[in-house]
Amino acid sequence: MGTNSSTIYRVKLVLCCLFAVGANFLLTRFKGDVLALPLYLDTLFTCAVTFAAGLLPGICTAVLTATTFPYIFYGVHKDTLFVLCSIAEVLLIWSFRRRLSEEKGAPVQVSFVNKVAVLFILAVFACLMESLLGGVIDYFLFNFWGETKFRYSPEDRFKLGLLRNNMPLLWASIISRLPINIVDRFIVIFGGYSVSLGIRKFFRGR
Repeated sequence: MGTNSSTIYRVKLVLCCLFAVGANFLLTRFKGDVLALPLYLDTLFTCAVTFAAGLLPGICTAVLTATTFPYIFYGVHKDTLFVLCSIAEVLLIWSFRRRLSEEKGAPVQVSFVNKVAVLFILAVFACLMESLLGGVIDYFLFNFWGETKFRYSPEDRFKLGLLRNNMPLLWASIISRLPINIVDRFIVIFGGYSVSLGIRKFFRGR
């Protein structure tokens, strides 16, 4: 019985990761093509998987999301290096899971108010980390390695404004991401946590 339950859980985990990859893609297209929002939102379901299932499933979802559909639509491209931002976010969320009593063996249950506070802090950290790492990748990718952008990013207008005011390119690449990420990461973290509650019910179901 134990072996059967373990197999069922693994199957559900694989299905969940594949669903999250597809959902990330559909949400990104819906956000851009229908709502025309200057946000990313491309890791919401990756965050949900990480909250619900832990580090390895989260990393697998992040890597598949960042490589599968871009490869299908654009071919091999160094732009996929931005997957490092997604992996870093997964690691950050994983480090916060115990504070939310999401891991087995957590000593106490966290109140609703405390969970909101932890998620708020997590979103702020994610915003700062994504802006720093994404800006550094952008700087080296498109200036030192000679890559050409095949699509514009939401922060490009902010970046142009900063460059017109003589801000150094590296700092402009980092700071231009902050206005987008402060909104984007709050939606992704709180939305991802909400979705993770449904994923955990799916794992517990028979």
